[in-house]
Amino acid sequence: MSVASILIIIISSILVLFFLILILAWIFLPYFFRFIYSKQLDGSYDPKQDYIGNYAEVDSIIKPEVKIDINLPNVSVQFSDQGCIFFDGVSFFKERHIQIEPRSVNGSGIETNLGNAILYEYESKHSKSKINNPQKILLKILKLEKTNGLIFDCCLPEGFSISNNPKISESERSKIRDALNPAFLRVFNKSTMQRIFTFKDTVFCQPARDFSFCHAPILFFDENRNTMIISALDHFLSNGFKKKHIEPELYDGETIFSFGSDASVTKYPKDYHIQCMVIFHNGINETFQKWGQLLMKFHKTKRKNEDIDIINTHLGYFTDNGAHHYYNTLKGKNYNETFVTIQDYAEKNGLPFHYYHLDSWWYQKTTSQTKQKLLGWISSLLGGALYGGALLWEPDPNYFNMSLKELSKKINAPFTAHNRWFEQETPYKKQFNFIDEHGWSMPDDPQFWDHIMKYCKENNIAVYEQDWMSNQIKRFSHFRTTTDAAERWLTDMATAADKYGRTIQYCMQTPAMVMQSIFYPSVTHCRCSDDYHGYAPKNYDIPAFTQASILADALGLRPFKDVFKTSKRGRYRGERIPQLECLVASLSTGPVASGDQIHYENRELILRSCRLDGLLLKPTTPLKAIDLCFLKNDTYYVSKAETVVPRFKALTWHYVLTINLFPQRVKTHRYSISDVDIEGKYLEYDWHTKNIRQVESRDIVEQNLKFEDYKYRVYCPFLCSGISLIGDPEKFVTFSEQRFRIIESTKEDVKLEIGGVKDEEVVLLFYSDKMPKSVVCDNISEEKVVKIMNERLLFKYRVRFFHTGEINLSIKL
Repeated sequence: MSVASILIIIISSILVLFFLILILAWIFLPYFFRFIYSKQLDGSYDPKQDYIGNYAEVDSIIKPEVKIDINLPNVSVQFSDQGCIFFDGVSFFKERHIQIEPRSVNGSGIETNLGNAILYEYESKHSKSKINNPQKILLKILKLEKTNGLIFDCCLPEGFSISNNPKISESERSKIRDALNPAFLRVFNKSTMQRIFTFKDTVFCQPARDFSFCHAPILFFDENRNTMIISALDHFLSNGFKKKHIEPELYDGETIFSFGSDASVTKYPKDYHIQCMVIFHNGINETFQKWGQLLMKFHKTKRKNEDIDIINTHLGYFTDNGAHHYYNTLKGKNYNETFVTIQDYAEKNGLPFHYYHLDSWWYQKTTSQTKQKLLGWISSLLGGALYGGALLWEPDPNYFNMSLKELSKKINAPFTAHNRWFEQETPYKKQFNFIDEHGWSMPDDPQFWDHIMKYCKENNIAVYEQDWMSNQIKRFSHFRTTTDAAERWLTDMATAADKYGRTIQYCMQTPAMVMQSIFYPSVTHCRCSDDYHGYAPKNYDIPAFTQASILADALGLRPFKDVFKTSKRGRYRGERIPQLECLVASLSTGPVASGDQIHYENRELILRSCRLDGLLLKPTTPLKAIDLCFLKNDTYYVSKAETVVPRFKALTWHYVLTINLFPQRVKTHRYSISDVDIEGKYLEYDWHTKNIRQVESRDIVEQNLKFEDYKYRVYCPFLCSGISLIGDPEKFVTFSEQRFRIIESTKEDVKLEIGGVKDEEVVLLFYSDKMPKSVVCDNISEEKVVKIMNERLLFKYRVRFFHTGEINLSIKL
């Protein structure tokens, strides 16, 4: 046998083995996601991982009694006979304590942004060390009167540096950096609140049951939903928490939670404050909401205006990882020709896409065109990093033969546009200041962001998406060793966006970045789940999304579920449960953007999320895991969204999604109405079967769901007239502020304003014990009265719009 023949056999064998490995990987990939990877993305109760220890379950809500030591910066919080939590503000350095003494005035009342507070002040004595300047620490403890909380404020009036003394060796400097975490506060938790829910310092704010170090808020809770949440109050990107189990001979071997600056920080400016807030409350979701409100109130910021950007108000088309057109044009066409074809098809087939997404394929990068083609579908699995960093944030000439401005005019729609890290070869370095490290380059110049956002405005890019955020923070030590560099990066970006009327999406962000976003009106939403894969099991993204949404919503950001496909069709990469994907996106309150192959869109399904003109019909609050998910349970995974009528605050529509994600855990196939935090009398509407029943808090929901089966129910409030408005049963969000507005509600009648567009038909479904005397509307094309179960009446009206606007409807009893 010749050498050539042997080489051919060897090469052929390698190729066969390679493709065999790919086939096997493709077959077993869903199992990897379901049984291994998805466990890293879930912070809900797991009987195999959650351990409460010797702390007994409590039967009631416990109220904290706060005692502050006047002589030492120590706080004891007693919870009746349910244990206590001790806050120790004595130590600043590990293995070295600084003596803290009270100042002349203690226990005085002051006014803060969070209301009245009792102030206790302490300061340290000067003590020499290896650091050049003597240390001085001012410590304040504020007991919040109305809020049931505490604020700890550590000030370094003279600043502090561990890098300005050449006599300090690197090993000594490293030891001091480690000692800075904790900086000034230690927490000993001996209460019943031993369970933890937090978010990892990684991409998409992945939920977690435990931590070793993180910048996210930490929620401690017990089985009766008594809670304590503790977080940084400012400088979120450099302050955080460290968990450590200390030796048995110290503090009875308890676990210690320490708060302070990141160990990497080497220099603090003068008058630098390290602040921490502690809130005691009840309810997991409710505590996060209260914490977010207080955080924004403290800094005098407000929740974002959801109507300022098109991506959160209207239907769109996405091309990021998981979409059909991710690095994939129509055959024989470039990207601008592909978009023109898609837009033309959408217009002819009644798909009201209002914007189009440009993902990482659109700008110039280091990866060659040949390599991009070779990567093919593998890149969707392994991620966009394979394509390299950005060089110029301008159209790649391999994909475009016209400018974005010209393309926008041609398709009559704006864009949302992706960006990532920059390579060190970027030409932008000739114009703007950049920092180089580990092969990447980072802009450190406000003029650069002015250039980028001006480019967005000139080319009709409505939304700038900053991706790979966590990776950039971790890659550049400049962001970690200073207290303000990371903040300045985000601030410069947001300031320029404000200047040019653009908005920003955070992607692959950390929890600290979400917290920092409260200062930036232009940052309106963030990704709350990993990249979409139609073949992946739903425990891969639904728990992560519905739990990360708790953090995003608390801080005023709209959660983005990512792109999804609306059809099972599609070679290799169709969606297994299209209706569930579209439903979750519709309940997110964030962007709803499909990414199907042309001709494969499910128009009927897409239009369940919006009006005929593409205006999204959304709940008021996003789909979030309910408290039951985090407590000890053996039932299905349950999440909930709500529509709250502003004028009638007592009126809330609850949208409850139940899904069997963890069949091995499910032993109980029911839950009570009170388990989903619904109190009082409601009308339960089964969105699938269209059945109704009246329910109260103690009523039980029975169901038997197989793996990934789901049930969607709407709980509708009763008005004082006895009428319960279900709304439009043909939409996922049956009663939305974008469609319905209650003008008046009395015992005799209900007046509604219904919004729609020309030639649209809107269904109004409502329940009443009594037959209405009259239903008066501007234009009624059809009237039906349907008698159903329990001898109750369900009334259905189909209203046709002859022009775009509002129609008034009055129901009299």
